[in-house]
Amino acid sequence: MKEKYWLTFIFLCATFFTNAQDIFQYPDKLLKENKHMDAIVEYERIILNSTDSKISNEARYKKAIVYRDLKKYPEALNILSQVSYFGLDDSTHYKYQYQLAFCYYLNQNFNECESQLIQLETYIQDTSLFVSAYLLRALNYNELLDWEKANFYALKYINTLSPDNNEAQQKIEGLYTKKNLPKLKNEKLAEVLKYIPGFGQIYAGAIGEGLFNLSLNTASIYLGVNQVIKSFYVTGYFVTTIPVSKFYFGSRKRTDFLIEKKNYECIREFNDTVKTILID
Repeated sequence: MKEKYWLTFIFLCATFFTNAQDIFQYPDKLLKENKHMDAIVEYERIILNSTDSKISNEARYKKAIVYRDLKKYPEALNILSQVSYFGLDDSTHYKYQYQLAFCYYLNQNFNECESQLIQLETYIQDTSLFVSAYLLRALNYNELLDWEKANFYALKYINTLSPDNNEAQQKIEGLYTKKNLPKLKNEKLAEVLKYIPGFGQIYAGAIGEGLFNLSLNTASIYLGVNQVIKSFYVTGYFVTTIPVSKFYFGSRKRTDFLIEKKNYECIREFNDTVKTILID
C-alpha cells in the first residue's frame, strides 16, 4: 500500500518538474509501436495522477484518438465528453470540440454532430480555425439529407481553403442541382404498394423479383379458389393460406428492406462523390 502512495507521489513530482511533451513521450511511443491498449492504460494513468487540467485534458484527447482509430466511437465520445473547456484558448478548445463532433459523425449521431459544430461557431472567436469544421458540416448535412445547407458549407469550405479552385466549385454546384440530387424512393408510397403482392418490390427496383412474387401469389389464390369451387375445401384452404402467408407477408418485409437499401445506396453514392471532390 505504501509503495502505491510512493509511486503516485513520484509521478506527481515528475508531472510538476517536467513538461507535457515529456509526460506523453512514453504512451506516444507505445502508440507508434501499435500497442494501443498499453497506450490507453498509460494515458489513463496520467489522467488519474495529474493535477494539471491542461495535461489531463490532453491525455483524455489522446486516449480518445486511440479509441477512435480502433473504431470504438462510443468509448471515444465518453472520454471526450469529460474534457474541461474552462480557460482554454481558441485553438485548443477547437481541437477538442471538433474531435468530439467528428466522433459523433463517425458514430452516425448526426444531430449531435451538428449541435457540437454549431457550438464551435458560437464560442470560438478565431474564424481561421473553421476550415475543417466547414468540411465536416457539409458531410454531416449530407447525412441529414439537408442538401441546401450541405451545398452552402461545401462551397464555403472550398472558398476558404482554395478560393481559386473554380473547377471544384463548379463540380459541387453541379452536384447539388435538382437533377443530380439522389432520387430517393418515396417511403409512404412504398408503404401503400407493399400491400399489393410484388408491387412494392417492383417499385424498389427489383422488377424480376416482384413479378415472380406476384405470380406465386396469383397462382396460389387461383389454385385455392379452384379447389373450393370443386368442394375440396380443406385442400383449397391449405393451397391458398400457407403459400400466400409466406409469399405475401414475406413480400412486405422484403419491400421495406429493398426500399431502405435502395435509398441508402443512392445517398451513399452521392455523399461519397461529394466527399471525394472536397477531400481531393
